[in-house]
Amino acid sequence: MTDEKALQLIAEANDTVFDGNYNLIANLDYIVISADKFGAALTNTPGGSYLGKNLLTMTNDEWRTDIYRKSLEYCKQTRQSKQWLSLKFARRPEYWLIIISFQPLVNYATNNVIGYKITGRVPENIMLPFFGLKEIIKESQPRKRELGSKTDEWLTNREHEVLFLLFNCDTYQHIANLLSLSHQINYTSSMVAKIVNRNLYAKFNVSNLESLKKLAYQMGYHKNIPASLFGEFMLPLNKL
Repeated sequence: MTDEKALQLIAEANDTVFDGNYNLIANLDYIVISADKFGAALTNTPGGSYLGKNLLTMTNDEWRTDIYRKSLEYCKQTRQSKQWLSLKFARRPEYWLIIISFQPLVNYATNNVIGYKITGRVPENIMLPFFGLKEIIKESQPRKRELGSKTDEWLTNREHEVLFLLFNCDTYQHIANLLSLSHQINYTSSMVAKIVNRNLYAKFNVSNLESLKKLAYQMGYHKNIPASLFGEFMLPLNKL
């Protein structure tokens, strides 16, 4: 089977079957030749379609474009996939954080790389270890949003940050360290405890940490990204 025919069959299959992820197929020139109808919607792509677009010109962020370029080159040279955890505020809020996979497409009849498959999926949980969050904060791009604007309708930015970090940190001191790193202000464990005991307990009408986390989890705060905590990023999944 020729490379052209093989890529055509892959594109046709991608147009027909939805596997629960959001994906697209591109040729070796990085031009999108197939894309499911959901992907463009979740990223608020103008025109509502990726078809005919170049993967390297789909974003205005030079740093993100550079990651795309290097990932695609890596796929072609090594014939291996590469995964990134990506935060982008231009997407719909429930899709701010997604895992992006870059995968080479190989025609085994000719042993040639014939194109690329890029898949985006929402992680089931965003349980990141303390050092993973530390790396994210350090590597994030400069914030584009006004830090004074609220990112949650009910909680203040600081309450939102602390609540999110409760699911990813073992101690109040870990939370304080991350807040200090993010905002360049010295936070202490006692300051975090005050936000939890006085503010969050009262707003969630609970009296202990276990009840707070249980109720907050049911409301989705374990995966509700506080945009005031860090800027946009793309980091290798295996680095976290």
